[in-house]
Amino acid sequence: MAHPHLILNLCDSAWGETITAFNIARDLIAHGEACVLATSNGQFVKNYRRSERSQIPVELVDLSGNITRQIQKLLRRKHAASIIVADFATFDSTMKKRGEHLQFLFDSTIPIFAVDTWDSSESGACVDVFGRQTTQRAGVCAKFPFTRLLPSPPLRPVGQGARFSALHQFPVGGSMDRRLVRNSLGLPESLPIVLCCTSIWQQCGFEGTRGFRVATETPKVIAEYLVKTSESIHLAHVGPAPLALESILGKRYHWLRTQSLAQFSQLVQSIDLLISLNMWTSTISLCVRVGTPVLIIQNSCRAESTAEALHWLGGSPNEETVQRIERLIPLFPFGLWPVGCSDFLKPIMKRNDYLRAVKVVELLRENDFIRECRGLAFEKPYRERLIRNQTVYAARLSRLPTAASLVQGVVARQRSSKNRIANLTSK
Repeated sequence: MAHPHLILNLCDSAWGETITAFNIARDLIAHGEACVLATSNGQFVKNYRRSERSQIPVELVDLSGNITRQIQKLLRRKHAASIIVADFATFDSTMKKRGEHLQFLFDSTIPIFAVDTWDSSESGACVDVFGRQTTQRAGVCAKFPFTRLLPSPPLRPVGQGARFSALHQFPVGGSMDRRLVRNSLGLPESLPIVLCCTSIWQQCGFEGTRGFRVATETPKVIAEYLVKTSESIHLAHVGPAPLALESILGKRYHWLRTQSLAQFSQLVQSIDLLISLNMWTSTISLCVRVGTPVLIIQNSCRAESTAEALHWLGGSPNEETVQRIERLIPLFPFGLWPVGCSDFLKPIMKRNDYLRAVKVVELLRENDFIRECRGLAFEKPYRERLIRNQTVYAARLSRLPTAASLVQGVVARQRSSKNRIANLTSK
């Protein structure tokens, strides 16, 4: 029996990393490899097993116990062919919070890989949180002797390191009648629908922090913009809990519980537009893959007072805009709402063709949001121009290897090298 690849995923609050881990496992199985996914995300596993035909072997990791011992036990029991950490930043952070260290991984002689989502060699060691630079991150993947797996998007498809397509790892089923999909989810069949997704870490409560107002008021600002965009547009929200938007959107707000991968893929293909408050998510990759327009909202304004924000905005704002800004202050730049990470993301977004496959607007620029939202949701020529850009971008990424093929190549080379050494020593 083939020795399995052990894929490690330690994170309960960010499902994107778990989706990446599952997709790598699925890809490895499709390439004829055996694998085991060790994850702490039990809820995701339940959803997955309810909907997926192909069963990926899963071992649940108990974050309340000693993580090191659990993984060491798995390594001994499974006789793993390699270790794949998906993704490094969340894995390292989870270990550090519990007073553990990933150094034990290097006690093994098997190949070790790590998905370095934000390319730590370029994005660097410091993260801006709520507009303030943090101290050095708990660990930087580029400093460890991993084979780093670099996903595109969000990273550029060319550059140093083992880059793979993060678009083509998604399973995309055949197209379904969007009316049937919408009807099954309780969504209107013919009216335009905008989708917004949130994770646990974005809704976990930020009381007492500088980010509290940005966390609570930003979704309301987006809802107010949508009301002005069209009287017929609906907002579907997939997330761990409802957002407080019914007072603004009424029955045009639809909260959907977290979907299985198959259901979510169908949903993404049946909507008119994705609105994201993050510069990149796994959902954006799926949208680009299937040709669903994406509108990203970022904030570049740094302001401790309303006057500073108005100076940044310029022009002659009306009273409604002033009141909206007052609700948001203090404002800080963010590329990953509501934490920030604007400065952190700038190096990897610079000269990145990924930004041609999406549209980006500033949170405070209401007219820009309305123009882009109307164009992408209602104007066929404008919408199709962006979809063509997505198609060109996806075609370019299709020439990249998959994460599974990169893993296979490294493991095969190491195995070949060991065999040559064994042959030499036996002579």
